[in-house]
Amino acid sequence: MVVARDSVVTLSTRLFIFGLSFAGNVLLARFLGASGMGIWAVMISFLSLLIHICGPGIAYANVYYVAQGKHTAGQAWAATLLLGFGFGVLAILTGVAFVLLKFRSLANIGDKRLVLALLLALPLMLTSTWGIKIIQGMNRISLMNLLDIISQSVYLVLVLVFVVIFKRKLWGSVIAYVGWHLSAVIALIVTLAILMKQGEFRLRWEAIRSNFTYGVKMYVGKLSNWTNNRIDMLIAPLFLSNALIGQYTMAVAITEKLWMIPDSLSQAVFPKISADAKGRPELTAQACRTALIVMLPVALFLIIFGRLLFRILLGPEFRGSYILMLAILPGTMAFGIGSILVTSLAGTNRPAILSVVVAIAAASNILFNFLLVPWLGVIGCSLASTGSYTLQMILLGWCHCHYHETSFSSLFTIKRSDLRFLFNQSKHLLATTLATARNKG
Repeated sequence: MVVARDSVVTLSTRLFIFGLSFAGNVLLARFLGASGMGIWAVMISFLSLLIHICGPGIAYANVYYVAQGKHTAGQAWAATLLLGFGFGVLAILTGVAFVLLKFRSLANIGDKRLVLALLLALPLMLTSTWGIKIIQGMNRISLMNLLDIISQSVYLVLVLVFVVIFKRKLWGSVIAYVGWHLSAVIALIVTLAILMKQGEFRLRWEAIRSNFTYGVKMYVGKLSNWTNNRIDMLIAPLFLSNALIGQYTMAVAITEKLWMIPDSLSQAVFPKISADAKGRPELTAQACRTALIVMLPVALFLIIFGRLLFRILLGPEFRGSYILMLAILPGTMAFGIGSILVTSLAGTNRPAILSVVVAIAAASNILFNFLLVPWLGVIGCSLASTGSYTLQMILLGWCHCHYHETSFSSLFTIKRSDLRFLFNQSKHLLATTLATARNKG
């Protein structure tokens, strides 16, 4: 019941965050144009590459150890601040080296000062993305969702101010992005200061060591997962124009919002899986089926109304985004199911196996991109992602079923009880929300 409530609450929050994020993407697309969006997507992907090259998987470690009660929130936060800013500085230096060495994927960006300024966000990104997982490990899902809403709202306001009002375009986008992650760190500092007991915040060598060790075990998997998810944005500039990359960026931006559904489920079940010695495989299977139930009608909506959506909201420059969206949509759904299966392996302390599986999928993504993009053009990016995402889901599903001795079909065969369960939980949440609103009124 608690997992269902947390999942539905998180999904509701993610839908609200989707609205904020989508509004921000529409504003950027309108004011930057297809070419500007292509440049911005490459810059953000480069930043993400540095995060994953230079930062171990501390996020999963924070959830795992805090949920298990092995680290207090204060100990985890102290370790996160030290490791976040330390690895963040390393990421900045690495980024500067890439720019000086004339990294080919950045060749289409005329003003390299944009890239150098964006690097300032790196320590903030590591600290905020790792730190929010402490709150998830404490099973304070509603609070974590509230912080996400505040953070995304700040970003939208900053985009409005610097991109729309001051018309600073790419420089305004950089300022908004750095300000967004700075606000997220400030919000975390305030929130954890309230949650922590007096004297709890202190550096403890064991917390630093165990977080780092767990993070290193997750490193290959985390880097491979990013490669499978984002490497196309750094391969595309080798073959495509900024405008085509911009069209593909918006196709991805629309379809990947489907990930909010499995993400909300995985965030709710991960602490439960980590805290249970047997890993609760039935919970993972139910989460996969529930994600599938919710994603299917959303995907159908995008197929029917997607062309109209791109034309009205983004303008004629992005009319090619629709066919790119159709090509990547099946893979997006597969990746979403795979993200739930990732929590099953990570929550049962199998980071090494997870790393191998995701590395195989990442290698396939790189291969598909280099084969398909020169041959088919920008749609090759979509097809490459669909192929590698599907392969990753199949491999993760096989590992989950092998370790827990369950059938592969149990992850996808929707039962009448699943529909009834989802309906009842949604009805319960709606009734609770309405009752709360009446009481406040």
